[in-house]
Amino acid sequence: MKRMSADHPVAIYMKKRINEYYESPDPEINVLLDERCIVLHLKNFIGPRMESIVQQQEDPDVFRTLRELMMEYTLQSFTRDMKEQFGIKVKDVYYDWEERDFSGMIVGLLEEDAFAETVETYPHQYQVHERTNEITNSVQRVPDRVYSFWMDDQLLIIVRDGLLIPLEKELLRQGEKELLRKTKRVLERKEFLYHSQIPEIIGLELEAIYLDWQFDHDRSVLVYQFK
Repeated sequence: MKRMSADHPVAIYMKKRINEYYESPDPEINVLLDERCIVLHLKNFIGPRMESIVQQQEDPDVFRTLRELMMEYTLQSFTRDMKEQFGIKVKDVYYDWEERDFSGMIVGLLEEDAFAETVETYPHQYQVHERTNEITNSVQRVPDRVYSFWMDDQLLIIVRDGLLIPLEKELLRQGEKELLRKTKRVLERKEFLYHSQIPEIIGLELEAIYLDWQFDHDRSVLVYQFK
């Protein structure tokens, strides 16, 4: 794993985009990269005007919709730019926000699914996978496959393949992708945040979780951030 400095070209690239889209004067961007994925942890990336707009929205659904639109706009050329400018071949991009402080997490899984080919074991991994299966099954079904690995001492990445049930597939067929994403994010976030017991299993204090899906590939990425 390679942690990039604040003056690394990838960090500079993201700061430029954040400044352009969010008018943030001093965004903090931490970048992690290895052969499996690239992770960008964003802090202080919403400028005063955008933060004021968000805080005026009493309906949480309005905030989530605004968040989705903003992040999709930010990342619309991310995969292309990573390849053309930095030689980083990203296959899928996942993102989520922490609503308490507007921090964000972007995870790009690299091409060839290297995370699935790189075997990594760590203490309590079996229990982590067991709880991941149990929580996922409680809201939909047992995943076909679960992978997990540490990006650093604080970030645990969990990848789940094969999640969708027939009802969800039909919603997607009818064009209800954003409704499904919003519903799953609320439901699964609550379950993994309050009932997974994964922080207790690992023995670390939880800071935040980030969760997203790529429905076309029937895949989800879950990030546990620990203190």
